[in-house]
Amino acid sequence: MARNENENRNRNSLGYIIFPAFIGLLGVIIGAVLTTYLSNDLANKSWVKQVNYEEKKTISNKRIELIDKTASVFAKSPGISDIWSSYLKDLDKNEFEIKNIELSEKLAQYNSEYYSVISLDHLYFGPKTKAVIDELGKEDKPWWQKNKDLTDKLLTTLIEELNI
Repeated sequence: MARNENENRNRNSLGYIIFPAFIGLLGVIIGAVLTTYLSNDLANKSWVKQVNYEEKKTISNKRIELIDKTASVFAKSPGISDIWSSYLKDLDKNEFEIKNIELSEKLAQYNSEYYSVISLDHLYFGPKTKAVIDELGKEDKPWWQKNKDLTDKLLTTLIEELNI
């Protein structure tokens, strides 16, 4: 009988050792998994924030560049108007000269620059800018002869929408 009691005590004492060890091991495993998950989640959120910041910074820099280019294009308007007048005067004389080709190429270059900048303004800025660009398009004049108030309105709107 004493032998059975000793065997029962050994079994019970073995259970007292194994059960807490098992619970401890389970706690360590769960802790490691949770720590890994939380660490990865935090790193992922940090990476997403960094990507968003870089994207906003890139867009903001591009918008600043476009405001500068738009202002530069419209600042050339008086000179382009003079080139246009000279070009038309030479065409009225029916004189075909190298000068006409050069003027035509300059005008094409300025037109290309204007339409490129306006298209990018339309793409990078918001609805107010798009509305002003649409207003500019409705005016039946070459772009270098557009209403100064309207071109100023475009530049002001670009600046207003810089940080949208």
